Amino acid sequence: MEGDVQRIGFLDEPRVVGTCRKWTGFLQYGQVGVYLFFILSGFVLAMPFIRWRVMGGPPVATAAYFLRRATRIEPPFVLTTLILFFLSIAIHQGSTGAHLVATVAYSHQAVYGQLSPINGVFWSLEAEVQWYLVVPLLAVFLCRGTPRERLLSIALASVGTLVVQVWLGSDVLSRIALLDNLQFFLMGWLLAEIHIARLRERPRDSAFLDVVGLSCLPLLFVALHVHPPSGRVTIPILGTVVIAAALHGRVFKRWLSRKWIAIIGGMCYSIYLVHYPIFVMGGRSIHTHDLMHRYWLWPWYVAVLMFVLLLSAVFFIVVERPCMDPTWVRRLASRERSGGATPEDTSR
Repeated sequence: MEGDVQRIGFLDEPRVVGTCRKWTGFLQYGQVGVYLFFILSGFVLAMPFIRWRVMGGPPVATAAYFLRRATRIEPPFVLTTLILFFLSIAIHQGSTGAHLVATVAYSHQAVYGQLSPINGVFWSLEAEVQWYLVVPLLAVFLCRGTPRERLLSIALASVGTLVVQVWLGSDVLSRIALLDNLQFFLMGWLLAEIHIARLRERPRDSAFLDVVGLSCLPLLFVALHVHPPSGRVTIPILGTVVIAAALHGRVFKRWLSRKWIAIIGGMCYSIYLVHYPIFVMGGRSIHTHDLMHRYWLWPWYVAVLMFVLLLSAVFFIVVERPCMDPTWVRRLASRERSGGATPEDTSR
């Protein structure tokens, strides 16, 4: 439960970190987005299993589930990691092949007990991938019984997670990214259980949720400064209410459905992969050129942010969007077998 200013890696130096702390504290408060994404991930991945095991919907094929996760997230992540690795070598930052292997294997924290020097924010992707792996097994236990029994199971799992976290302490948790953040994913599962089994996936358009959700949103940033044991409880609850408002609120949901927000949300994985090195290099530029406390600091900050969005958009179009097609591996294999021709060409 550390702030992003402490979860650093690529291109980081103490002076740059100091500059980033002065630079509006943006990196620290970006941690809220990570926690919201964890909750949303718990919600999204739980949905097909709840529809299957609770509601009698189509079964989830485990092999297809894992293949889809791999073909969707692996190529963009591996490409980005390799680029940052060779760039860090070029500027003499000291990343090693062992760090590269551990990072690509989503196990850097488990192996080294610290963040990857290639890109420190990849700790959250380690937690995410570990969550992907346990979801099918977890569904066996959390989708059993009556509605009350399922809610009780989720509650017990959440409380048990908090107890284990306090018992193990930060030294052990620093090596197990999922366990350190499991309560966020479980709250997303709870929200999916209510959304599907109780509400039958029908939007409520609740003005009350608008008010509550909008009230909880600023409290999330306040909760970042709460002592960690308390923050482990308050942040997941507040974040879940915010996402519930986005799903079932009236104004909140309509506002989040705006086209420009949907576009940015659609390429959030690309933004995640490329944003941090750019921000750190922006902080280094501010320090190198002594831009602090000058009238063009904010324009520079906006320019860096716009560059992140532009680079993310290019990366999304060129790399991520093709991987979003579930059939891209099959189509590529078919093209290789046919000597580079597409199935349409061979049928003519």
